Amino acid sequence: MKITIDELFSTIEFENIVKEQWKKQYKETGKLQTRSKKSLIIELLKHYQSAEYVKGTKKTKASFELGDKLNAELSNAEMVEKGYRKANAGNISNHNIIALNIFKNYLNQLKLKEVETISMTRMKWLKSAGITTMIADLNEIDKLEINKDFKNYYKDDTATALKSIISFCLKQLSIDEKKATVYYCDAENDDKAETDENGNKKRLMTVTEVKAMKSFVESLKEKYNVKKFQVANFEFKNELRNWYRDHLKSEAIWVEIELDINEINVEQIELNSKEIDELRSDFMTEFQKYRNKLYVRREFKRKIKGQKGMNWRYDIQVLDLLEQRKSVIAPYLQMEERTYFQFMVELDEAAGFDQADWDEYNETDKQYKNDVKNDDVKLIEEWRQATELSNKQYEEYDDMFTTAIAIA
Repeated sequence: MKITIDELFSTIEFENIVKEQWKKQYKETGKLQTRSKKSLIIELLKHYQSAEYVKGTKKTKASFELGDKLNAELSNAEMVEKGYRKANAGNISNHNIIALNIFKNYLNQLKLKEVETISMTRMKWLKSAGITTMIADLNEIDKLEINKDFKNYYKDDTATALKSIISFCLKQLSIDEKKATVYYCDAENDDKAETDENGNKKRLMTVTEVKAMKSFVESLKEKYNVKKFQVANFEFKNELRNWYRDHLKSEAIWVEIELDINEINVEQIELNSKEIDELRSDFMTEFQKYRNKLYVRREFKRKIKGQKGMNWRYDIQVLDLLEQRKSVIAPYLQMEERTYFQFMVELDEAAGFDQADWDEYNETDKQYKNDVKNDDVKLIEEWRQATELSNKQYEEYDDMFTTAIAIA
């Protein structure tokens, strides 16, 4: 099917595909920029088997040649698989694509077994599906002689990263995660609670209880100036535990994802054991690459409020030199001490991953030292111009400058 740009922008069938910015650009200039054409083609490929731009001539208007319409819109993951989008854009990373295929295979197995409804934690979904079977229990890292607070941070951070994979899979399968999420609390201290088939006492939290808990957590974040739960201090967590006891008669809560397997529309994927093993190995490799890249960025870069882009995170020696406040809690302390990447990859190995590649880390470290040395020169020149100093003060500061260069 061939359709002109005018028809494309005015036909109801395409109103959910075409963006207003493209219409505005075409109306004002009479043409589409190359970037806009490429973006429009990508959107069309979500709905049609093919899409190609046809340049206009003196006799014909510019148009798009479209293939047959698809039965269902392609997900972002499917767009990556077909080569329409690049991996590692947003959360469309290679490890997510691999995990999705394993997850689809698992759902098909559940359908064959005529499983109707199943509820599990995100971590158990990953393990049951076979995505994370090569990753050890995160508690295995406790035996390593690394700061306890840092090890707790690692567990929370790694678990959060893994849980996000389930969120990705659900989104690609058009499953509303919010509706599928249920909150449970243990009920060991509740005499009225019943015991399940495994001898455990737990109960489903009510909507009112969930809202009250979320509201209390937000108040604690504000009280202790905590943005991420992974780095919450002892006082924060202690108050939260007391709230569980006082309001829920519980020692802990957890979240499960409950799915009606029969309602899930998933393509038929049948993988044999060899194919599954290969995908698991590929997942471990790609997830480790993704995480290692993240570790490097965290150690060397930081976001400063009011400034665009990322800035260097100064190491502890430069912070001393500039008389800036140093961090005292994990993981920020380790980032400034330049041990963050080292500890994270060491803990990764204990969890079942291969030895890390240090090339990107070493290259970033080299760039940091070069840039920070130049920054120090600028800082000192500005300081000298703005301040009247005695010869003695100049000599003292020159000593500091020499030290800064040596450090960098």
